[in-house]
Amino acid sequence: MEYGWKPSHHVFISIPEMGRKYRFQYHPFTIASVAPAPGQTCGWFNLIIRAKGGFSSDLLHYAEKTQSTRIYVDGPYGSLRTLEMARDNDVCIIVAGGTGIAVAYPLLWSLLHHNATPDQNAIPHPREQQICLIWIVQDTSHISWLGQEKLDELRELGLHLVVPPPTRRHGRPDIRAILREQVEDLKERNDIFSVVVSGPDGLNWTVRNECARMIRKGIKIEVAVEKFGW
Repeated sequence: MEYGWKPSHHVFISIPEMGRKYRFQYHPFTIASVAPAPGQTCGWFNLIIRAKGGFSSDLLHYAEKTQSTRIYVDGPYGSLRTLEMARDNDVCIIVAGGTGIAVAYPLLWSLLHHNATPDQNAIPHPREQQICLIWIVQDTSHISWLGQEKLDELRELGLHLVVPPPTRRHGRPDIRAILREQVEDLKERNDIFSVVVSGPDGLNWTVRNECARMIRKGIKIEVAVEKFGW
């Protein structure tokens, strides 16, 4: 990728060596790594792929018995709309469900470093932007998809992190109540919120509907949904 990538961009990957079935198939995944700095001549990126049947399950079985393989990458693709919306408002809340952290992490890193080293040409915020991550996981082991070290680094940069009890043991959290609580805790007079959600359809709809309810109550919110499906 000659020109690198940006937060929320995705690529299509093909692994012909998995067998004839996958020889001409390309599958989309969001890049879960920080975008390279301007002028950087080389870099690497991670993809978070959860085995849920079909290609992803076959890939897991293939990886368990294969040390290395050739992967074809097409991309990156995507727009900067979500990043620009997230950056432009007073408060940004990102809601990630499971592997939706692949979208959330590069966005968070970009926003927090933008706070630390603001663009001199950008419109300044009257105060430092507040940034919150709500990450919903099925099991505490899923934190390793990103890693505690990276989470700690984001918190040191000013991230407010909310991780409800794992759903596998405690059931689904009341995301509506959690989102309302964060909005109430973070808002000041005339604040405009950016809310970005990336996760399963049920989570996306819940967050959108709750944002619509708060908008009707007079809270200023812009919403962006990063979907998994195609």
